[in-house]
Amino acid sequence: MSINFRISLLILLFFNELSFAQNKKDFNKTALAEKIYLQLDHKIYTTNKTVWFKAILVNTATHSTKFSSGVLYVDLINSDNEIVESKIIKVANGIGNGYFDLERGYKSGTYQVRAYTEWNKNFDNNFITKKTISIFAETKIREKNRLKNDIEVTKNRQTKNDSIILKFFPEGGKLIANLENKIGFKSTSINGKGFAAQGEIIDEKGNIIAKFKSNRLGLGSFVLPPISSSEVYQAKLQNYEKTFVYPLPKTYSQGYLLSMTSRKDFIVATIKHNTELNAEIKLSVALRGKIYFEEKANLIDGRYIFTLPKILFPEGVLEIKLLSQSSKPIAERLYFNNRKSYRLSLDAKIAINKISKRENIDIVLKTKNHRDSIVQANSSVLVLDKNLYGKFEASKENILTYFLLSSDIKGEIEEASAYFNENSDLNIDDLLLTQGWRNYKYSESPKKIQYTMESGLQLRGVINKKSVKAKRNNLDIVLMTFGDDSSVYAGNVDVPSNFNFQIGDLYGGERKLIIKPYGITEKESKDYKISLTKNEKLKPNFIFNEVKNFEEEKDSLIKEIVAVNEIKKSIENKYFTDIKGVNQLDEVIVDAYKMTPKRKEVFDKYGKPDVIIDGKEINEKTNKYSTGLYSNLIGFHDKVFIRRDALRNYYAETTNGGKGHVNMVLVDGVAVTPDNYLLIQRIDPKEVTSFEIIDNPFRARQLYATIYGTYPYGEFQASIISIYTKAGKGLFGALDIDKTLNVQTIEAFTIEKEFYVPDYTNATARSFFEPDFRSTIYWNPNVVNKSGEPKNISFSHSDDSGDFIVVIEAITEDGKIGYKTLEYSVAETKD
Repeated sequence: MSINFRISLLILLFFNELSFAQNKKDFNKTALAEKIYLQLDHKIYTTNKTVWFKAILVNTATHSTKFSSGVLYVDLINSDNEIVESKIIKVANGIGNGYFDLERGYKSGTYQVRAYTEWNKNFDNNFITKKTISIFAETKIREKNRLKNDIEVTKNRQTKNDSIILKFFPEGGKLIANLENKIGFKSTSINGKGFAAQGEIIDEKGNIIAKFKSNRLGLGSFVLPPISSSEVYQAKLQNYEKTFVYPLPKTYSQGYLLSMTSRKDFIVATIKHNTELNAEIKLSVALRGKIYFEEKANLIDGRYIFTLPKILFPEGVLEIKLLSQSSKPIAERLYFNNRKSYRLSLDAKIAINKISKRENIDIVLKTKNHRDSIVQANSSVLVLDKNLYGKFEASKENILTYFLLSSDIKGEIEEASAYFNENSDLNIDDLLLTQGWRNYKYSESPKKIQYTMESGLQLRGVINKKSVKAKRNNLDIVLMTFGDDSSVYAGNVDVPSNFNFQIGDLYGGERKLIIKPYGITEKESKDYKISLTKNEKLKPNFIFNEVKNFEEEKDSLIKEIVAVNEIKKSIENKYFTDIKGVNQLDEVIVDAYKMTPKRKEVFDKYGKPDVIIDGKEINEKTNKYSTGLYSNLIGFHDKVFIRRDALRNYYAETTNGGKGHVNMVLVDGVAVTPDNYLLIQRIDPKEVTSFEIIDNPFRARQLYATIYGTYPYGEFQASIISIYTKAGKGLFGALDIDKTLNVQTIEAFTIEKEFYVPDYTNATARSFFEPDFRSTIYWNPNVVNKSGEPKNISFSHSDDSGDFIVVIEAITEDGKIGYKTLEYSVAETKD
C-alpha cells in the first residue's frame, strides 16, 4: 500500500468523523492535525529523580482519541540544543505514558520536553508540544554555598530597563472613525511578563477622552467614544515617576466594526459600518479548523446583529470572520464559547482526609457526563506536596487550559489555568482581544500532506539488485526480531522497491533484527541488497528567554524544593551508611575500577560492588566451546556460581546466596525481567567491560518491586548481578549474533516503568525503617473508569507530613475533559 493511498484513506476516515466530507470548503486541513497534551508530574527537578509524564493524543477538530497515532516521540533537550535522551512511546486509544530518569551527570539548567508524531510533521511546528522544566544537579549538604550558586544566575544577565511595552488591539482589527470602538490592550515589562498598568487616552488638545486599567497580568479593554480620523490620539500611563506616552493605532475614516458579547445561552455578533449603510455581509464562525456557521445578511442603517446559540458550537476558541462579497476577511475576532456544563464532571472524594505517615489514602472517583451518568473515561492521578508544588500546580497548564485554550493559540499564555478558575480575577476575553486572529493556529493550511500516521512501529526499507546475476523481479523477504518477544514478519516485495512492514509491540529501546530474502539460496541472496530506512528525526529548536529564566530561578520556592530534596537525600544516605558502613557519596577507590557514569549511577543507587570481574579476563576464557557470557564465567567459580539446567541453559548465582536469597540482574543499569533471563547467557563476551556483584544492596526492595511487580514481605536477602557492556545500551545491544547475517538495528518502544509505591497496609512492611521520601507521592497515569461504575483508588502515603494536593485529569473517547483537585493532610505522628 503506497503512502499516498494510506494518507487519502486516513483523510477519508477523518471526514466521516468530522461529518463534513460533503463540503471540503467547510474545513481547513489543520483540522486533521493531532493535539498532544503532555502532563508532567513537576516543573522543578533535581538529579537522581524521575520525570513522569502522560500523553493524550486527539484529533484537533473533535478532540476524539479514536483516530490518533500509535507512536509518540518524546525528547529531552538541553539549553545547548542537544537531545540528551529520547523515548518512543506506545500509544493506545490516544493514551500513552513514559519517564526520564535524571542521572547524576545532568547539568543544572533549563531543559525542554518535546513531543511529536510522524503525522504532525505535516503541520510545521504548530502542533509539536514543548514543555520547559528546570533541573538542578545534586549537591553535598556540607557545601553551603553550592546550592546558592546553582540557583542564582550572575548579575550581568539581568537587564536594567524600566521600559513598559504597551500595545493596543482594536476589536475586529481596525479602529474605525465616528463609531464607538472596543479596544484591548496589553502591558508588559522588558522581559515579556505582564505588567499591571493604568492610564488615560488623550486627544491633541490634552483632553482625557477615556481611561483604562489592566488586570494584574497587564491585560484589559476599554471603550473608546467616536473619534475623528484626522486627529492623533495617545495613551498616557499614570502614577509613574517617569511619564510613558504611546500612540493609538491608525484610525480609518471608513470600515466595518465587529463586536462580540455574550448573553446567557447566546453569542451576539454586532456588525457596523460608518458609511455603507445597506452593504451585503457574510459572517463565518469556525472552531479548530471546521466551519460551524456561515450566513449572509444586509446591513440595516449601517448595522446588523447575529444572535448565535452557544449550543451550535463545541466549547473552545471560536474564530469569527466578517467576509466581503468576494469572501475576503474584512474584520476578525477570537471569542471563547463557554460550555462548562458539557465538560466531564469529576465526582471524587477522599474517605479520610486526615491521616498519619504511611497510612492509606482511599479515593472514590466517578467520571460523569452532563446528564450525571458515570461514563467511561481515562484519568490520571497525581499527588504532590502542596507547600512545595501547590503554587506551580495552580498556575501551570492543565488538561482544560491546553485543550480549550493554549493548544489553539500560538505563543505562551501567562497563568493559563487561572482563566478556568471560578474565583479568578482574569477575563478570558481580555486575553483573546490581545491575541489577534493571526495567532490562531488554524488560520493557515499545510500545502501538502506527505507524512503518514503511524498506528504502530513500522519497518521501512529498500531492496535493490546488486549485480546482473540478480534475475528475480520480486522476492519473499523475512524479518526476525530477537528477545522473549521475538517475532517473524514475512512478505513479498518487488525488486527494486520500497517496502513497509507493520510490526507488533516491540519494546526495549534499541533492538536488533535479521532481514533476509526467503526461499532462495544463500548464494543468490548475496545478489540483493536490503537496507532499512529510518524516520527523519526533528532537529531541536530550543530557545529560552534568559531574562525570564533569571527571575524564575531566583524564586525562593524553587530554592526550597531543591533544598528539601537535598535534605531527604542526606537522610537516605545516612540510613544506608548506618546499615552497611559505606558512605555512597564518598569516592571509593577500587583497583583497576573506572568510575563510568553508568557505574556511578548503580554505585550511588545500590552500593559498592563486592565482586568485580574485568571484561578482558572474561574474554580470555573464550574458546571453541563458548556459547556466551555465562559459559565463559564457569572458570570464575570462586566469585560466581554458574548453574546449568536440564535444557542446557546457563544461570548465574552469587556465592553469597542461600535459601530464599534472590539474585537480580542489571545490564548497563537497566533491570532485566525474568522473561529475558535466558538471553543473558547469549551476551557476547567481547561486548562485556565488567561483571559485578553487589551483595545486600541498597534499595533491594524497590528493585525487586520494579522487576516482579510486587513488594517482598518479611526477611529479605538479595544480591545484584550488574553487567556493563561497551555499547552501554542494555541486554539487547550486547547479544551474540551470527555476524554473517544481515543484522540491523531499530528503535523499539520504551519499556513502561511503574511508579513504585510501598504497600504499608501490611504491618510488617509499615515497620520497615528504610526512609520513604518521594518528591511525587503518587502517580497513576492510566486510571480507567468503566461506564456506570465508580473507580476505587488506593495508595500508601510516604514519610512526608503536611498538606497534600491530589490532581485528577480525565478524558473520554469522544473528547470530553475534566479536571479536579482534592486535598488531605498528614500528621507527624498518630494522635
